[in-house]
Amino acid sequence: MATSYGKLSPGRRRVLAVVMLGTLAAMMLAAFSLQWPASRRIDAAVEVLAKARAAPADELWPAEPRIDWYLRYDGPGVTGWTAAVRGRADDGQFLGADLAYADRGADLAYPDRGGVVSIKHWSLNQTLTGGSYMGKELTEKGPAQTTIDLKGGLITTRRIDAFGVTEPKVEAPENYLPKGTLEVIAWRMAGDAGSDAQFRLIFNQKQRHPNLVVFGSLQFRGLGQAQDRDGQPVLRTRITGVRTLSKLDHLLEFDRDGTLARVLLQETGGRLERVGPQEVLRHNPRAAQILWKNLQQHPPDPAWPPFLRRLESILTELAGPTDEVGV
Repeated sequence: MATSYGKLSPGRRRVLAVVMLGTLAAMMLAAFSLQWPASRRIDAAVEVLAKARAAPADELWPAEPRIDWYLRYDGPGVTGWTAAVRGRADDGQFLGADLAYADRGADLAYPDRGGVVSIKHWSLNQTLTGGSYMGKELTEKGPAQTTIDLKGGLITTRRIDAFGVTEPKVEAPENYLPKGTLEVIAWRMAGDAGSDAQFRLIFNQKQRHPNLVVFGSLQFRGLGQAQDRDGQPVLRTRITGVRTLSKLDHLLEFDRDGTLARVLLQETGGRLERVGPQEVLRHNPRAAQILWKNLQQHPPDPAWPPFLRRLESILTELAGPTDEVGV
């Protein structure tokens, strides 16, 4: 019996060659079959972004300051709340801020007390091609701050945390999703059942390398119209991926006007429910003061102070006189 290729008969050599070519072809086909859907999703993301950039400002962002309030549930009880601030600056750019607050005993780095888990500010130009972001958050290693600037297709990041300071730069990928646009893009895809797109974005917690911007990837799938658990019509988008070391699987539900009504955190079983401000204030009477105080920690952008002056009247109605709001 032959023990090496050189001792095989010509017939067996031909058979072996055919088998090897078949195996190689199968491997190439398998690789292509995996790469092709991903490539199509990237192309779809580029197209979704292009359409959003060409859309009128009124389709993307409210002209006047607005605050949407959410209660967070993990199991049957409320474990915290979130406030989402949106509006346009005097110069037309889009401004936004999100604050997340966790109650005492919730899943925090410091579970013995409640507190602000994160406060995030961002500004975007009307074509979503430039802007700035600043996020402050509580991590297992203590407080951390991340800033991200997008200008002329270049991303500049700065991360300050217990590990030190990192300040890398990189060109933005064509399917890059700027901070502040996730809900806008999810809403635009929600009504298109079967749409499927893959975006690159920056997760704050991944920024550890001093000379490298580490991107994450999220897949958006538009699910079209459905009914929520109360029988009301909603439009849905599912977002999946991996954030740092944890799985992310969120189902976003939008009202017909594009307002985010609910987020189902399917990886944990938790959820965010949009509610009126009074429901949040019943849960935490100081919610308006907490939001106002943290909004003052905005980036050094001249658009923020006049925007906050317009927003102040909304919070004053909830919290009382202005001097109380600023507590």
